[in-house]
Amino acid sequence: MASLFSGLMKTPKDGIPKKLVKFYDPKATPLKKFKSVVKYIDTQPPEETLRQFFESNLETIWAVFQEAFTLQEQQKSKDKEIDQLVLVLKKLITIMTKKLQKPQLRQIMSWLEKILYKENKSELRLQGVDLLMLLCENMAQPDQQLSQLFASVVDLDVFRPGYIGRSTASFTLPNRVLTAPDRAVLLNVANTPYRLQDSVDLIDSMLGFMALHWPTFDVLWSMFRQEYLPSLFPGVCKELGLLDKAADVGFPGNCPVEIQAVFINRLIQWMNSDPIARVMWGQRENVAICLEIFDQSLRLPVEYCATMSASIALFRRLFVGTRKEPVPLIIADNLEAQQEYQQFFFSQLIRPFQAEPKPAAINDQVALCLEVLQLYKNTCEPTAIQHEFTDRIRNIVLFSLLDIACLVLRRGFPNTELAARLAAPAMEVLLYTWIHYRVFEPDKWRSLQARVHELLHFSEPIQQVRTKLLQLTWTLKEHLYPAAKKLRNKLSTVGVVSPEKNTSAKTIDDWKLSYDPNVFRVESLVAIEYPVVLYTWDMVLRIFARINSLKDPALHAETMQVLVDSIDMLLKAEHKSTYQHLIQAMPANVTPVSLINVFGPWLFEACRLESPFRAGMAKAVATLGRLLCRHYVPFPGSYPPQLLPHFYTTLHSLLVNSGPETDSVTWSLLENTASIFSLALPGATVLIPYYLVEIRRLLAQSHGNAAVFSGRRKALTILGSLICYPSHFGELSIAVNVFTPTQEHKYKHMPSLQASEIHGHLTTILL
Repeated sequence: MASLFSGLMKTPKDGIPKKLVKFYDPKATPLKKFKSVVKYIDTQPPEETLRQFFESNLETIWAVFQEAFTLQEQQKSKDKEIDQLVLVLKKLITIMTKKLQKPQLRQIMSWLEKILYKENKSELRLQGVDLLMLLCENMAQPDQQLSQLFASVVDLDVFRPGYIGRSTASFTLPNRVLTAPDRAVLLNVANTPYRLQDSVDLIDSMLGFMALHWPTFDVLWSMFRQEYLPSLFPGVCKELGLLDKAADVGFPGNCPVEIQAVFINRLIQWMNSDPIARVMWGQRENVAICLEIFDQSLRLPVEYCATMSASIALFRRLFVGTRKEPVPLIIADNLEAQQEYQQFFFSQLIRPFQAEPKPAAINDQVALCLEVLQLYKNTCEPTAIQHEFTDRIRNIVLFSLLDIACLVLRRGFPNTELAARLAAPAMEVLLYTWIHYRVFEPDKWRSLQARVHELLHFSEPIQQVRTKLLQLTWTLKEHLYPAAKKLRNKLSTVGVVSPEKNTSAKTIDDWKLSYDPNVFRVESLVAIEYPVVLYTWDMVLRIFARINSLKDPALHAETMQVLVDSIDMLLKAEHKSTYQHLIQAMPANVTPVSLINVFGPWLFEACRLESPFRAGMAKAVATLGRLLCRHYVPFPGSYPPQLLPHFYTTLHSLLVNSGPETDSVTWSLLENTASIFSLALPGATVLIPYYLVEIRRLLAQSHGNAAVFSGRRKALTILGSLICYPSHFGELSIAVNVFTPTQEHKYKHMPSLQASEIHGHLTTILL
């Protein structure tokens, strides 16, 4: 012992503390001296007093500790005695490391190695990790022996059996494992074999120690990065030069999932410390590792949704921030780097939706995916993000959402339960974000329209588009008509009557909207300028531009109803406003919407479909009738006269080709064009023969349901509007044009029609 230390044990000048009487007793055994030191430490003397005691009596303390340690190796130790060894060794390391010579340091490492044997109890090994981290912290420059000991603490081989990655036979793990050569020398033998969770706990203990010792975090993390990350994250370590690119070392593909959870939890703790955050985000190697941890955390199995959620929340705070919780300065100070991080962050958020389905974890996966969707939606709220995004980040957000929606809602998506539960929120957030981002680039909208059209193979996407379209339609209506409404109310109050009263109001009151339009009021849209609303409304509407190419008749009818709902909301508001009121009240920057120009092409095309699509055809012809068979038009150009021949051709085709399969279409036609002859639309008389033939055929049938009853009433209205024709158009002659043998058979009794013959036909039909 004299070769290791110089000097003799010194007695304190101011007297011996009671707990140290045995220590200074020359006749006391080494074990009693050791217990005396333990009791003295337990009294928690001042740090400086304890340091002086150890420095003055290091030779004796060292000798009695070595004796006690050897004794514990030779006999079955109790937990209390082990704790005493750890306590004294901790003080030796904390107080004396910087004053010890290499032989003493090697002796300490030897003791630590025996404490860290994997056959010992896990509680002892965790204590050994803390002692090892203290030694690394207190040594100015950790040498090779200490680095090897540090690298041997955790047995990574236990992760092989359950590893989710490549074949376990194709890679090696270089870490040496501390194993006792003889169980007889173990300090505290474990009752159970070494488990995977033991390795997880050891890594967690290492990372937790670093969090509590931030002044030396850089040193400790550098050791961990050098010794363990090449095995845990070989891919990024090869890129950083920490591992040879040709080496087949470490877990390929991804770090063991149990360890990833530890990294995320400790990163959350670390980022609450500004000094640690500066180390992690101020060095290129550490930044790359953090991004790799985030990337791999989102590729975890769905059983680890809680870890994925925590990871997303952490990196959202780091890269996006909020006004209440800003991005750390070390990241915010480099705006270009922060934007790169944001781009990486948002582009990775699709991964929870791609995870392999597990029925037992479906609720957790759904909850996580909803969190991600809400995160995207929050980017539209100024208070939910720290700064406005650049155009590049906005594009990443928009198209990442589009990718998510197309992934979940596409045909053949394997996770059917996830698709069913996310269909509505995925489409809602997608459209909400595109609308509130005020996207003005046509190419972007064309991409959205084309890809969303492919999703219209079931009802949910159609209904979500309907909701957003009607919200925009309501906002559009408020831009177009509120001023006219106020003016009309003002004129009515002072007793002024409009010289151009809207006589069509009575007619339009005959049909009601199938929904309450006020439920589609959205405050966030009301404040948007009219040109923006009009453009966005048109772009969302064009999602249905290929409506008539849908293969499913039921979906076609459902989609057609969406167009009808949008038309009817505007048409109803339009009918409540007179031309004079509109031209006086409409702002100069507001351009009226010509409904027939916008919707007409789709409606006319729908009327030419085959009979299986009769439900959609009925809706289309009904809407055409309401648009074109009205008493007046509110805006110049909203009723192009050149459309009438096309309209008549469409009605002619539907009437002459009608039959039992398309009776619903014919009833709809009659009900919504009941005023076609009373309005005296130019050239409408050419349709009289075809109306008479179809009305005669339909009225001969049984009464049917309520819809048929309503149609029969309108049919009588049409017949009534023709009673005066012989008197006013006595010389009128109408040729009957048919093109097939079936059509000729229907009209064989009416090859042509004279005005004088109309009374006879009316009498025949009515009687």
